[in-house]
Amino acid sequence: MSATTLPGDVKVTEHFLSVPLDHSKPDGGSLSLFVRELVAASKAADDLPCLLYLQGGPGFPSKRPAFPASGWDKSALATHRVLLLDQRGTGRSTPVTAKQLLALPGGPQAQAGYLEHFRADSIVRDCEVVREALCGGKKLSLLGQSFGGFCILTYLSLFPDAIERALFTFGLAPVGRTADEVYAATYKRMEERNRRFYQRYPQDVELVRSLVAGLHAAPAPLPRGGTLTARRFLQLGLLLGSASGFEALHDLLELARPPSADGLPDATSSLPDLFLLEVEAAQQHFETNPIYWLLHEAIYCDGGGGGGGGGG
Repeated sequence: MSATTLPGDVKVTEHFLSVPLDHSKPDGGSLSLFVRELVAASKAADDLPCLLYLQGGPGFPSKRPAFPASGWDKSALATHRVLLLDQRGTGRSTPVTAKQLLALPGGPQAQAGYLEHFRADSIVRDCEVVREALCGGKKLSLLGQSFGGFCILTYLSLFPDAIERALFTFGLAPVGRTADEVYAATYKRMEERNRRFYQRYPQDVELVRSLVAGLHAAPAPLPRGGTLTARRFLQLGLLLGSASGFEALHDLLELARPPSADGLPDATSSLPDLFLLEVEAAQQHFETNPIYWLLHEAIYCDGGGGGGGGGG
């Protein structure tokens, strides 16, 4: 455990806790769990309630705070200790990596068996360890962003008496709905986002068509390895799901334009390195956080054959 005081009267303490890989087998393997505790330095000795933040994903570490505190951090620090948990498999907790998964003996079946321990039910049981170790067993307030909200529903199901209040931000799981229904609704929403994007930036219609056609004919090698195919390029549409995504996608696409009158890539020329580097940057989190691309769809399973995939 280490502590320091940073600008804005914020004391930051870093904690590492040991939790079982499988909570039903506490004598089996273990994982390290990282929690960053924030508290107003002037109130560090006070008996404050705890607010635990649950990050979206799955497969991404907790937000990294800025100092002096701003936004909801600043508001929360007026009344609470704030706990920023790197969920198991992410950040400074014992991470899950593609290299590690490929090295597991037993192939895909063993990989799937290992990843079963990184769903919402295990994350919530980790939170109970955090609550006992850092909050003296007192009730928690929870703030869940996206998948973090899914975890809150699991928490409410498993340990309702442990929770003082639960706050959701874009993370209310579709309980009682199948994954097929969720994706059908998502497709309609993305269709509308695409329509609005091209209405705002009509000059990008022909640019995207040109890029897709060119990449179908000749996929482009990426500067740091890998290949940009037409299908991978179209995954940049994920940017449209964020608040600033329209501008982020438009600004990225601009980098593919040559300094010519029509502004469209020449099928006989290589795509600019700067464009390719920005494509890599936009997708790098999915390269380094395999839990997301292996477990994301499963979080929408709800009963039946879905196995409870982690969301609710």
